Amino acid sequence: MSPRTEYHCSPDELRRRPHPVTWLRVRLLARRARELGCETAADAMEQQWATIAAALGVVEDYYGFYEEEFLPVIWQTLNDMLVEAEPYRFTRRDVGEEEWIVDSTPVHLLNRAWHQLKNHPDEYSSWERRAVAIFCDHPSE
Repeated sequence: MSPRTEYHCSPDELRRRPHPVTWLRVRLLARRARELGCETAADAMEQQWATIAAALGVVEDYYGFYEEEFLPVIWQTLNDMLVEAEPYRFTRRDVGEEEWIVDSTPVHLLNRAWHQLKNHPDEYSSWERRAVAIFCDHPSE
């Protein structure tokens, strides 16, 4: 569970932070996920964070460091940063349910590893050894 400071900080703490509180960052990540067609994941992520915030008794207040009217400028800045950084653009296969095979991407392998660990924890160690051996013998280009 994330500490309370990932949801809410005092004005002095916000002033010293290089990034906004994680809760606000999660909201922006959820928006990006929705734009990429991952609505279910975005909804689940926001719901989990909201549940924890409610349990902690946190009320959103950014003391003027963030207001909804800032969102268009923030969003454009984030979009510009993505253009500059040019990160890998995932494919449906990367996040799909198909088993990882030699010609799959490393992103798909990592997503499958999390799936394997979560759904078959007793079999994970042997699955991981096989997957790593295959990956090392056939690195993707």
